[in-house]
Amino acid sequence: NYYFNKDRNSDFVNKHYNSSELSKLNINVEDFQGFLQKKGFIEDFNEEIKNGVYDDDKLGTDFLGIDLGTEEIKTRGIGKERDLQTMLGQYMERQDTRLNRKNVLDKVIDGTYNIDSENGWDEKKLQELVNADETVTNFFYDKLENYNKNQFVNLSLRNTENKIGRKQFAKDQQKRTLQQQAIDGIPGGSTVNSVWDIAEGSWEFISNLPGGFTGALDDTIDFLAEMSGTDFGKTLANKSRIYSTEAELSDGESNLGYLNVRGKGLTFEGKTYIKDKQGNLYNTTDKYKVSDTMSPAKLKALNEKIELEGSEMSDTNFISGAAQMGDVVGNIAFQVIGTKGVGVLGKATGRLALKAGAVANGFKSVNQYKIALELSKASKALASGGKKANTLFTPARKAMVESTIFQGFYGGATGYNSTLKAAKEAGLSDAQAEELASQASLEMSALYSITGPINPRIPLLNKL
Repeated sequence: NYYFNKDRNSDFVNKHYNSSELSKLNINVEDFQGFLQKKGFIEDFNEEIKNGVYDDDKLGTDFLGIDLGTEEIKTRGIGKERDLQTMLGQYMERQDTRLNRKNVLDKVIDGTYNIDSENGWDEKKLQELVNADETVTNFFYDKLENYNKNQFVNLSLRNTENKIGRKQFAKDQQKRTLQQQAIDGIPGGSTVNSVWDIAEGSWEFISNLPGGFTGALDDTIDFLAEMSGTDFGKTLANKSRIYSTEAELSDGESNLGYLNVRGKGLTFEGKTYIKDKQGNLYNTTDKYKVSDTMSPAKLKALNEKIELEGSEMSDTNFISGAAQMGDVVGNIAFQVIGTKGVGVLGKATGRLALKAGAVANGFKSVNQYKIALELSKASKALASGGKKANTLFTPARKAMVESTIFQGFYGGATGYNSTLKAAKEAGLSDAQAEELASQASLEMSALYSITGPINPRIPLLNKL
């Protein structure tokens, strides 16, 4: 990292991270600044500050001039702290990875480990040894929590609120299970519970419809703002993404709910737990992802017990599935309306289709072609030119054209937004993230456009 900080400058780290406190974690501030420089984070961060993405008081209103209030400005400040903390975490993780890999390579060199294979060097085996070897670090992680609380005050408070919210969601799920178990104990109780599940699932479905619609709308607006090519548009999109990220993190159900889980599991203290292939643990009795709702010591003990004694299990969560379905249907509703909007805004698509049909079938005018089409539908009589009317070449229907246009656009927006988010979370610079997002946008636009002609919603669009 020193290569990217040849002047041994630490001004940025001094200003935003408190170098003296970082040193207590055994972090080399100059090396850390080199890491941030290499990632392009310093340039991107300063640009966001300049454009008012985080906490510029002059941008306390939205693009229509409507007052956003202090909560939105506070949220942008939390987004700023989250970005800073994320980069610190990535730096520490990367340094630990390099250190542990070096330790294993030293053992390979001195003969303790052998990673040769028929094909020579076996990188996969090396990584397995790194994962299995004793983990070491040069950082003082026992002081990290206190550092974060003091350095990222608002973010720490928000994380605490989110954690409390997730624990409350878990308690509510446990309470629901106890209520259902009590009802099961009375005659006809299982029927009552089934009706209860259906009613609750229906409510979750309905209540998530608006979120699916507005989520798709927000993504589309963000994409349009980004594609405007202006600093104002990019700033608007980046602020919107901060709001969306913080909203997602504060939603207990979206973070802890699940549709289906499969993996090794067992019953522990009267509850059934399943651990999926990604290492996530689920309480399938009370229907929620454990996450940080359980103490670290108990979580570790349970994971170890599952690895030793667990058997293959699976579970489906109807209530969370209904909520996810509501979100999906809300998204589809946006696509239907958006597709119809293309027709309203671009009535020329229908005229172009008719003109293409007239030319393809040898008619001198669109009117002649329209008459032939009507004859074809009504009586399958002979059309002008001696052709049978039912053999006329018919171009893509108007609804199909509209569907293809909108699906191509929406695919581009979806590909861009999802890739940009993933790239930023992975620590890529704005330039790298936007390059990947633009490529994904083109590919997804092409993919969605191909599905336009076979869109199952076309019959519905024809009736609207």
